[in-house]
Amino acid sequence: MAAPSQTFRLRLNSGDGDRHATWVEMFYDLVFAVPVTALMVSLRDQPDSGGFARFVLLFLPIWWAWVGQTVYMTRFDADDKLHHAVMFAQMIAAGVMATQVNKVFTGNALIFSGAYLFVRFSLLVMYFRANRLLPEVRGLTSVYLRGFGLGAVLWLLSLLLPPPYTYMLWVISLGIEFATPWIGQRILARTPVDSTHLPERFSQFNLLVLGDIIFEVFSNISEIAWQTVSIAVTLIGFSTVVMIVGRYFRYTNERQEQIRQNLGAGQEQIYSHLPYVLGLTVFGAGASRAINEAVNAHLEFGTIWLLVGGYALCQIAGFLIHFATMRGKRDDLSMGWRAALVGVVLVLGVVGAGLPPLVVMLVLLGVAGITFIR
Repeated sequence: MAAPSQTFRLRLNSGDGDRHATWVEMFYDLVFAVPVTALMVSLRDQPDSGGFARFVLLFLPIWWAWVGQTVYMTRFDADDKLHHAVMFAQMIAAGVMATQVNKVFTGNALIFSGAYLFVRFSLLVMYFRANRLLPEVRGLTSVYLRGFGLGAVLWLLSLLLPPPYTYMLWVISLGIEFATPWIGQRILARTPVDSTHLPERFSQFNLLVLGDIIFEVFSNISEIAWQTVSIAVTLIGFSTVVMIVGRYFRYTNERQEQIRQNLGAGQEQIYSHLPYVLGLTVFGAGASRAINEAVNAHLEFGTIWLLVGGYALCQIAGFLIHFATMRGKRDDLSMGWRAALVGVVLVLGVVGAGLPPLVVMLVLLGVAGITFIR
């Protein structure tokens, strides 16, 4: 049996808070934020129900590809040339996926599928390597190799089928892979993820997505007439999304100790972040559209629901993150008024079509502001 490389070993969760993201990991996060931004732009241009369904179907594999490598890196110390080469190749694949988001549903899904498959199969290779070199984690690696391997095979088979069967197999493949960590939770919990490193990676990725949203928001102002109402909507949209993210960072900073104590194998924290980054991206698409529509009498229906739906998803994620962090120790009063604010926003989605764009944005800013300061 081959001896483990000195540069490849299981990274145990010391709990001392000294583990932080490397420059390669930060670069990896930056690159994977690019296809998320491309999806936000696509959703901005097609804000109907079909556009949203297509957005979600592509968002899930992109986010999941990033999560897969992130979880792997939090458990294994693979600071060698082979692993760096794999990570840089995955970054290229992420860039390819970004270029294909508008082509997948026009009969040309092959390139996007191939890029995603490369990321998944390369991750399987890395888990196979860990399985071979580190006998003590073969239970853990077997969980991933079986579940993720089946998902990757089904995704590969989807290339042989015409739409809509292609997309049906995508959904089945993702369903199997998303279920895998839950099914194998007891085995995975024997080797907990790093309680400092993993939360930091998620916070970092959220911050990068925020940066891309802000870039898109301010980019729009250069393409429209410099009218007072347009500038006001831009500044309000900027302030609102900053408050949404600011609340997230304040909460995670205040609850660092609880997150570390209750993280375990990480499933609850990982999956609760999905609606958060999804909602943040959706809200960014809505804010971008609202700037273009600021001079109109009212916002379009799709724009309102991008704003409302994005905000609601972020708040739902906040509930889930809170429950995952506190493990049943709820703050019923806090959760109650937050739910009430989500209700206000959903009502805004119903009546907002009759309100001026500036009023809609001010209401969202007010709700986000109350959430931020409480």
